[in-house]
Amino acid sequence: MKPIRVFSFLAMVFVLLFGLMAIFPKDGFYLSEKYKLSFPTIADFFIPDTTAKKDLSHLFVDLDITPEVEITPALDTVPKKVYDEAARLAKLDSLRRHSSKIQYPDGDWNVMYSFFEKLEEASTRKVRISHYGDSQIEGDRITGYLRNELQTKFGGNGPGLFPVIPVAPRMWAKNSLSDNWKRYAGFGRLDTAIKHKGYGAMLSLCRYAPYYDTITDLTPNHSAWFEIAPRFSSKATVFKEFNMYYNNCQAPVFVQVYNGEDLYFQDSLKLNDFGKMKIIFDNPAPSIKINFNGQASPDVLGISISSATGIIADNIPLRGASGTEFSKTDKVLFEKMLRALSPDLLILQFGGNVLPYVDTEEKAANYGRWLGTHIKMLRKMVPDAQVLVIGPADMSVKDGENFVTHPFMEPVRDAVKSAAFSAGAAFWDMYEAMGGKDSMPIWVNADPPLGAYDYIHFSPKGAQKIAQIFYQSLMHDYNTWKNIGLNEKTVHN
Repeated sequence: MKPIRVFSFLAMVFVLLFGLMAIFPKDGFYLSEKYKLSFPTIADFFIPDTTAKKDLSHLFVDLDITPEVEITPALDTVPKKVYDEAARLAKLDSLRRHSSKIQYPDGDWNVMYSFFEKLEEASTRKVRISHYGDSQIEGDRITGYLRNELQTKFGGNGPGLFPVIPVAPRMWAKNSLSDNWKRYAGFGRLDTAIKHKGYGAMLSLCRYAPYYDTITDLTPNHSAWFEIAPRFSSKATVFKEFNMYYNNCQAPVFVQVYNGEDLYFQDSLKLNDFGKMKIIFDNPAPSIKINFNGQASPDVLGISISSATGIIADNIPLRGASGTEFSKTDKVLFEKMLRALSPDLLILQFGGNVLPYVDTEEKAANYGRWLGTHIKMLRKMVPDAQVLVIGPADMSVKDGENFVTHPFMEPVRDAVKSAAFSAGAAFWDMYEAMGGKDSMPIWVNADPPLGAYDYIHFSPKGAQKIAQIFYQSLMHDYNTWKNIGLNEKTVHN
């Protein structure tokens, strides 16, 4: 083809494109309720974007926890560890600047005081935190950072509660298992092989054999195994106390537990009812392997590894969930297991998964009311536990060439906050903590990236950063509570 023809063809294409730019509506037009057709305008093409970008650089630096310093008291007083007031005030100012303070119903900080008291007792008792959330916390994200920091500060070891088959790879452990294990979720699209709703506190169960209407001498034996070993050395990989929660065991199942290469324990699981198998190792196990053998499989509802005292932090991701799934499971079994776990703090992190279905403020408010009902249900099941609700992160949608905050992000955030307060729970605004409106693109474009390229989830480093900000907010309030107590003691003395 001659150059003049190529040039003429390209010129015609450009003329057509510029013609479309001139006549195409600036805001595009909708092909249907869900799909919109957009096209750049001439202004988009020629005029540079001069919109001021948010400066979130202050979020992307490390912020140290308020330091504890030893103050030498006068000779006639009892020595006490107190907090550097100047550092505390600096931290308070920093938290205000970052809009990351924990919020309380009617401003009542007492909501969390009983949990802070339990943190003070962590050297002599277990303090359990059960972190429920959507896919933002899969793979121990956010929970893992929180666990490590709290165990370092208050003591404790082990990863807490987890399923036989993980939803996402565990960073702290190598997971091996026989290939006949299957995982069944109690929310979303249910597997028809499960005829009941008894999924326990993790809203999922794992099995290695089918259900039988009846067990006879002709029913075949089934065997299975799983093994968990530390991937690296950390507090989460100290295996001292082992608990297996199970249900619906139709026939005797013989179980062998290995501490490394050594057979440490063997017994049969009890039939039918909810049960717990507890093993305390004399010394931390280098790995734990469980062999099962019998005509049936129990519903394995979860494994917990912890120490006898200190912090336990459970990571319970519910992919695609909105926090309104708890009422869809067998409430009796759910409550039995939750009470057996005995959490001191429930962290509920939801809201993002409803955004694609919310297109009016009324729908957002309805979601909040339904979520509030579930928070109240959980509080009734474990009345000694405090509840802290974490709102959704910023979630972007495409608007022309730019990623912007979902138009109903703030109504959903407000609905989640109202749900928390209506149930007497604390609330932490993740959306504002990460910078508020249109902040996710800034996290995505940070160096290194702190947001995933779906403009919805955090990157691993971003999950660690938002976990750090949350942990510092929590410790700010704990330190304030502790400082109040120390001041009261000083006055009384």
